[in-house]
Amino acid sequence: MNQLVTRTDKDGISTLELNRPQALNALSPSMFIELREHIEELSLIKDEIGVVILSAAGKSFSAGNDLKAIQRGDRSPSPHYQAETLDLIESMPQPVIA
Repeated sequence: MNQLVTRTDKDGISTLELNRPQALNALSPSMFIELREHIEELSLIKDEIGVVILSAAGKSFSAGNDLKAIQRGDRSPSPHYQAETLDLIESMPQPVIA
C-alpha cells in the first residue's frame, strides 16, 4: 500500500507530502492518522529538524475531507481526531510552511 503521507528529512528540513493525487489529496481518516504520526515524531526532534514543509503531490493541495472514505467506513480513532491533529500542527515547536 502506498504511503498516504510521505516524509523526507534533509539538512534540518522535513517535508511532509500528502500523497493521494488521484483523490486530489482529500483528507481521509487514514491520512490524518499517518499525518499525526509524523507530526508527533517531528515534535520530539526539534534539535534535528528546524522547519517542516507541508506539501502535496499532484495538482491540488487538498480537496478537503474525504467523504467517500468516511462512507466506506474509514474512521478516526476518536471523534475530534482531525481537529486535534490540526492543533498539534499549530503547536509544533518548529515553524510549519504549507
